[in-house]
Amino acid sequence: MKYFLLPEIIFCLFTSPLFTQNCLPQGIQFTTQHDIDMFPVNHPGCFYLDGSVVIQGDDIVNLNGLSQIISIAFGLTIQNNPNLVNLTGLENLHLISGDLMILYNNSLTSLNGLTRIDSIQSLTVYGNPNLESIGGIGSIREIEQYVAILNNPKLQNLSGLDSIQILTGELRIQNNIALMDLHGLEALRSILELNLYNNFHLINLNGLSSLDSIHHALIISANDALVNLEGLKRLKYIRTELQLTNNKIIQHPTGMDSINFIGDLAFTRNPAIEDFEGLESLTSLGTINLYGNLSLRNLNGLSSLKSMDGYLTLDDNDQLDDIQELQELDFSDLQGLLIRNSGSIANCSIESICNYIAQGGTYGFTDNAVGCNTPQEVIDRCTVGIEDPGKADFIIYPNPTKGILKISNFDIDHAIIQIFDVQGRNLNGFTIFDNSIDLSNLSQGIYFITIQTQNQRIVKRVIKE
Repeated sequence: MKYFLLPEIIFCLFTSPLFTQNCLPQGIQFTTQHDIDMFPVNHPGCFYLDGSVVIQGDDIVNLNGLSQIISIAFGLTIQNNPNLVNLTGLENLHLISGDLMILYNNSLTSLNGLTRIDSIQSLTVYGNPNLESIGGIGSIREIEQYVAILNNPKLQNLSGLDSIQILTGELRIQNNIALMDLHGLEALRSILELNLYNNFHLINLNGLSSLDSIHHALIISANDALVNLEGLKRLKYIRTELQLTNNKIIQHPTGMDSINFIGDLAFTRNPAIEDFEGLESLTSLGTINLYGNLSLRNLNGLSSLKSMDGYLTLDDNDQLDDIQELQELDFSDLQGLLIRNSGSIANCSIESICNYIAQGGTYGFTDNAVGCNTPQEVIDRCTVGIEDPGKADFIIYPNPTKGILKISNFDIDHAIIQIFDVQGRNLNGFTIFDNSIDLSNLSQGIYFITIQTQNQRIVKRVIKE
């Protein structure tokens, strides 16, 4: 007796897992629609590609011939296909172990066809002039390296990245002129770096409502319509830097209500920014670098800041005339201080700066208003006395002192002497002898010497070196 197998049974046998195989370790490039259409004929059972795939051809209009592909080991590049409208045909593709790159496809309007991919190494969507949506990649949950969404002028939102919770690399969103917010990133909780550059109609950062930590930098640059930082209400931590540069209409960095730590703060050439309202929860900073912010008038908003351990640079901020918010900062770990080219600042002799100078810190003051125009002007104001209610006709010298203060034209034996530190604490670590006061036992810093007589109370500010 003879037995015959139906064609359908033969097909099922040879396409079952028993007969499938890894294939094309050298990779494959498709340059015509014919190459696409003949793939299942030329490579039956080739479901798991060990090499990379490149799709690039002037006459390619669909990818239906690639429907058998389940995984690609070394990346998928779809580029320079002027007639390709979508990615239908790749619906069975689950895994790309390398990079997914979608570049310069002039007719591409969506990424439909990539709906089953759940893991890739990196994603680049660049230079697709008619791309309106990236929603076709909505199943991706893990991207190991970076995401770059660049130069897609019709892209209106980021729906398609909805499932990504943690990104261990950079998210760069650049030159997408129709993008108005960041909807589509609502699941994102943690990221290495977020870089938003030159997205002309980006109004706010809504879409980042779950983001609580950035492990490197947040860079926001040249987004002309961005009004504030609304959308970052849960962000608590930026490890390295918050950089705001060339954003034309931001007046206040509001929207970061929970932020308490930023490595460095760099605001450069933001012509409308007036203060730091919105950063009231910030308690710790490394460096503050403020350059060329023409409307910046004060540092209001930094009232909770307690300490800095980097550099303080205030440069070319023409309207800045009030830095009192830095009055109570601990500058003991500050690496350097520079205030220059800010013609409205006259008072740099606030307690934190005076104390920093007294402790031998590195500093520079130049081309500011009188009172803060040279280092000597600042030092003189730091050491000037405060007299209440009358004026003293005696002299305390030398000031600054290494330890011994001499008093001339006054007999201190007929006065009550008290010494206070900058926190207002009454100190006992001094002695009086021969019309002199010995401060040798006190640490470096600024102190206030109060001399009380029957007729007047005199307060002198002294620097102990």
